[in-house]
Amino acid sequence: MYAKRAQTILNLELAKRLNDYLEASTFIRSYAVTRPQKTETHIHQAAVQQHFKAKFYCTAPGVDTNTFERVCEETLSSLADYFEDLVASDATLEKGDVMYGVGVLTIDLGPLGTYVVNRQSPNKQIWLSSPTSGPKRFDYVAKEDCWVYRHDGQTLHGVLKTEFESMLGRKLSVSNCAHSSSIA
Repeated sequence: MYAKRAQTILNLELAKRLNDYLEASTFIRSYAVTRPQKTETHIHQAAVQQHFKAKFYCTAPGVDTNTFERVCEETLSSLADYFEDLVASDATLEKGDVMYGVGVLTIDLGPLGTYVVNRQSPNKQIWLSSPTSGPKRFDYVAKEDCWVYRHDGQTLHGVLKTEFESMLGRKLSVSNCAHSSSIA
């Protein structure tokens, strides 16, 4: 009796997830076709956007769980090191603090806001909460070896680079961070 009830609950949950996936997939595909393109988009971002605009990445296709966890840890760890050095070396960020642990990177910039970059293992994504651009969810694309925001083709490293350059008023390079695109 309990096994039959558990199977019924499981079937209902799977049907709900499939329905949610199909609704999200349809919305995202129609959104990608109808939204206006930004003219100032970086050349690399435009190429990635063109390549991915018709695709729906919900669970990082072709990336198994172990690969995702390894790549995610390498990415977050290298970003933590990069931002610790940046905060320590820049007078504008003297009140800043960088904390990393258990898959969550927090970059507290005092009056400039707080960035949170965290691993979302169930979705195989990295989520970014930015005081400038808001929330974004990035999927790992093994072929490009970078994290891509499926709505506009921007990379995780590219978004962080652009926003920090704007805040600090100088050029930065995140190309030495793990799993950044070669252009970032």
